[in-house]
This record gives sequence, C-alpha cells and structure tokens, in this order.
Amino acid sequence: MNFRIGNLGRELSYSIRRSPSLFIGTLVTILISLTVLGGGLVVREAVNEATARWQDDVEFIVFMDPEASAPEINAISASLSSNPEIDRFQFVDKEAAFLEFQTLFSNSEQLADSLSVQDMPVSFRVVPVDPDAAIVETLADDYREQAGVLDVAAAVDTIRQIEGITGKINQVFTVVGLLLLLSALLLVYNTIRTTIFARRREVEVMRLVGASNWYIRAPFMTEGVLQGLLGGLITYPFLLWWNGFLSNLEEDGLALFASLQAPSGDMLWIWLLMTALGAVIGAIASTVALSRFLDV
Repeated sequence: MNFRIGNLGRELSYSIRRSPSLFIGTLVTILISLTVLGGGLVVREAVNEATARWQDDVEFIVFMDPEASAPEINAISASLSSNPEIDRFQFVDKEAAFLEFQTLFSNSEQLADSLSVQDMPVSFRVVPVDPDAAIVETLADDYREQAGVLDVAAAVDTIRQIEGITGKINQVFTVVGLLLLLSALLLVYNTIRTTIFARRREVEVMRLVGASNWYIRAPFMTEGVLQGLLGGLITYPFLLWWNGFLSNLEEDGLALFASLQAPSGDMLWIWLLMTALGAVIGAIASTVALSRFLDV
C-alpha cells in the first residue's frame, strides 16, 4: 500500500478529533515549557547586550552632566591624565554617545527616539592600573564629587548587580523549564499511547491488508511532532512580551543599564531554537511510545 500525504492528513485529523482535550493539553504544556526555557535565553542575551559597553577592560565610566561646561570637562580629562592610578581612558563625545544609545536600544523605537544628540552626556571610559574592586570603587567615589560630573558607573558594581539578578532568574527558568519539558515528554508519550490503544483494531486491519510499517506509524509520529512544532511556533509572541517587559525594568543603582533587551536577531534564533526543540521533543516521545505499544 503506497503512502500518501492525503491519507496522512486524514488519519491525523481523525486522531486529533478523537481526543482534542488531550491534544490541546499537551500542546499548552509544551508551549509553557518552551516559553520558560526561551525566556531564560532572552534574559541571558539581554544581559550580554547590556554589558556591551564594558569592553577593553573598562572598569568605570564618568558621565558628565549634559550641561557641563568645557572647563569642567577639561578638568576631568586633566585629572585622569595626571592620576598615577589611571592606566588609560577614552573620551566619548555627544555624537558617539548618541550613536551607541541608538544601537543599544534599536529594538525600542519609542525609547530610541526620545532623546537627541544634545541630551547625551559626554563621558570618560576609564581603565585603572589596578582593577581591584576596592581601588575601582575608591576612584569612582573620588570622581563622583568632581564638578560637572553627573554620575560614575563602576563595572564591578553594575555587572555584579545585573548578573546577580539575572543569574537567579536564569536558574529558576532553567529548572522550571526542564521540569515542564519532562512533563511535555510524558504527555506526548501518553497522547500517542492513548491514540494507539483507541485505534488498535484499525491498526490490526491495516496490517492484515498489507500496510507497511511506515504507513501505520506515520500518522502517530506526525501527531507528536506536530504538537511539539506548534508549541514552539506559538512561543514567539510570549517571548516578545517577555523581552518588552525586561526593557521596562529599572533597578536603583543601574544607571547605565536601566533597560535590558535582547536584540531582534537573538530573539529570532531563540524562537527558532524553541521551535526545533519542540519538534524534537515530539519526535522522541512519539518514537518511544510507538516502539513500546505498536509492535509492527
């Protein structure tokens, strides 16, 4: 008996109609588990994006007030140049700061358009000779008191706060996501097993008339893969919502990282990964169920 796509569609449709509640319940469980796992990846990518400014061993950044005068800016520059505890520093003007702001928050048009070049503070990115946390903190405190300085953001404090918060979030998301994935595996397994049991007589008839193993197995396997695939596909709007939620988080002391947001490119690959993972989960569970309960 030749395998036909039309037959596969009819068999699959019939199977779903027999137990729609079980199919939907399994689909929802897969959706939730993949959303939780994907949410953890979104947090990780958002943190990586947020820490993009801390490059080339920059340990703290001196933000000047947007209204700071040229003499005040020159005074900070001269102080950094003459300070024996400063290895090197980089001056970032308003144009460069605005370009970086546009890049970091390119996913949020409203935020990206809310400020102009003139609203950007100039800054100094400083690399101390000794990166010890205590020394960096002392230097940062010294420059906070200088005239014309708006704030000083130290990498050791900022990154520690962000990693502490997001690390806990990732741990929770990973553990909960894996537990839910295990539940999803069991549900797909039970769905396929229940379907096979309900149609055992039809399977026996197909075997008697010469149906191939693939012809009999295909609808059951497709049902499992379809559940996982749909569960992964539907995660996209939920992942987008979570990313938007992160972009509105603000914590005291996180002046440089007031918004966490994963880039759109990272969101796409996370979604594709969750979709592929859903299909794999469905394929594994249905294969195991078929091997145990369909002796063909």
